This record gives sequence, structure tokens and C-alpha cells, in this order.
Amino acid sequence: MRVLSAALLFFSAFFMSTAAISADINVVPADEGDDQPFILIDGEIIAGDDEKFRKLAAEYSDAIVVLNSEGGAIYPAMDIGRTIKLRGYATVVLDGSSCASACALIWISGSRRIIDGGGEVGFHASYLNTDGTKIETGVGNALVGHYLSQLGFGEKTVVFATLAPPEKILWLNDKTTAMSGIEFDLLPSTSSKERRKRSAQPPVTTSTATKGPTSRQEYKLGTAAPEEWMGDAKQTIRKPEEFAKALRIRGYQATISYDNPKLPMMSTGVGGEEILVGFSGCTKDGCSYVQFIDYIIDATYEETEKIIKLASKNEQYSHPIWLEDDNYLAFYNYIVIGSDGVTVQTLIDNMTYFVSDNQKMTDILLDMRQKN
Repeated sequence: MRVLSAALLFFSAFFMSTAAISADINVVPADEGDDQPFILIDGEIIAGDDEKFRKLAAEYSDAIVVLNSEGGAIYPAMDIGRTIKLRGYATVVLDGSSCASACALIWISGSRRIIDGGGEVGFHASYLNTDGTKIETGVGNALVGHYLSQLGFGEKTVVFATLAPPEKILWLNDKTTAMSGIEFDLLPSTSSKERRKRSAQPPVTTSTATKGPTSRQEYKLGTAAPEEWMGDAKQTIRKPEEFAKALRIRGYQATISYDNPKLPMMSTGVGGEEILVGFSGCTKDGCSYVQFIDYIIDATYEETEKIIKLASKNEQYSHPIWLEDDNYLAFYNYIVIGSDGVTVQTLIDNMTYFVSDNQKMTDILLDMRQKN
């Protein structure tokens, strides 16, 4: 397979001098004697880029996808990744280029994943930007986990890709490779120039996120996350009983039910709002996922249909669903616990935002009824 050539050196220089507002997706045909054309993705990933990429990919049975992007919307990024997986394309990040956040979800889909010399690939958790506050979204992380599973990666990679909080980046390097579960080729540097200085702007991970002033930083990790990532409570937990005990210590009501031993349920709540917290993927060592569940019992199907359509137009932290058999509206959201666990503070923060977001939905429902 041809990967590095005079053309790649040209692309590297081009990427270092170009700052695209949205992704440029172009094809450079194969030179005489070369095997594959290049498909270049440069800039922020936005809605519609997946369709643009699919149209280009339909013309080439084989290609190398060259990436240079700070991130963008995860949904089109994952769709691009699925197309790359289906076509069997290789992916590469050039010396001096960076591929972070949503871009990394594209890079990881390659049949052969390549980092050229000083190229950088980094991951962090999905988030929503609400009134300037970045809130990690469990639904986004769950979708990323499902996507990585589709690509054939295991729990180790899912945890690695969602471990860093929204304002930080977990870079793939010689110190983090073992914990990532990702196989890739690291090629010698193609340039003697120093790496370009990285932008102080953090990458974007959802279609509604906006860039803020936080500087990107590299964290050298071993097998556990740094203490500063653990929130107020440094100890991470995975077992339902441990979550319930930690919540009660902090003044919350929390009781565990084992009606279904494989799916323990915890009754708790914040701000006077009771919710259910379900646990799944459980073994004797703990659970892999936590799911928040809330209900509006008296919503009609017509009201629910309007709320679901509204939620589909706007990125919501909680997702509404109509439970036809039980005839009520439910809201749900996920947190990926993983093998390392999460802190009770992370659980509380997510519960608080979940309840807040659901209240907005409830207010919309009440407004609908007043207008009718």
C-alpha cells in the first residue's frame, strides 16, 4: 500500500496553512504508479459532510482518507466512519496535523490506521454546550460506544474514547496506546520541521456545541484517570449498592430493587423530582452502563409525537420515547460506566441536568395544553 509520497508532503504543508470553517472534502486522484487516490477531510465536521463523503466514496473502490480536523458533529462523523469501514479505506493523520474528537471517530474506522510522525489523534467524551456550560452527554457516549462496537472494538476502547471530560483531550501516544485497545501504525516523521502550535480552541463534539476558550492539554496516563478528573469524590464506583450508599451519604434518598437481577433499579431523585436509575451490563464486579428514566404518565400519543419531533430538531440531553404497551411518555439517558467506574459526583451532575432538561419538556407539554 502506498501511504507516503511527495503528494503527502504537499498535503501536510497545505493543512498547516489552511483553516477551514467547515470541512473541505476533496479527492486527489492517484498519480501514475500509485495504488489509491486520497480523500482529504480538512476542517470542522458538520451535518451534510457525511452525504458529501458518501458521494465521493461511491466513485472509488479503494482510497486513503487523510484527516486534519479539530472535531465537529459526532453523527455525520460516525456515518463517514461507517462508510470508510464498508469501503475498507485506510485512514492517516499527517505529520503536523491533528485529528481530535469527532475526527478521531473517523480515523479509528480505517482498515489500516496510520499516524505519520508528529501527527496527533485525540479523544474525549461527547457533550452539549448549554448556555456556555459543557455537559457531558451519556446518550452521546452510548452512541459512540455502539459505533465503536460496530467497528469491532471492545470495552477498553469505548472507555478510552469517552474517558476525558469535554474540556480535555486524551491523546493517543506511546504512553496511552496500551490502555486504548487501538492498533495503528506510527510512521517516522516525514518533516524535520517542528510540529505546528495547536490552537487554543477545544474541539467540538456535538452538532450544537460551540468553541470555548479552554486550552487543550495532554495528559500522560497509566491505567487510571488522573485524580483531577474524578470530580469532588475521587473514588470511582460501579456497583448499584455503592451508588445508593454514596447518594444517601450526601443526603439523597436512594433504594435499590432487584426484581430483575440482571437489571437492578435505583429509585432516587434531585430537586424534588423522583427518577429511576437502571443499571445494565452487570457482573459481580459491577455494571457497565447506568440509565436515567423519567415518565410523564398522562401524556397522550399526539402530545408525545409533537415532543419527540421537537426533540429531534434540537439536541436534547434526555431523549423522549413513547412506550406504546404502557401508554406513557418516558425520557431516558445513559452514562457509560466502563471498567474503571465513575464518581458519584458525575452521577449527581448528570441526574441534575437530566431532571432540568425533562422539566423543559414538561413545560412545553403544559404550554401545548394551555394553547389547546
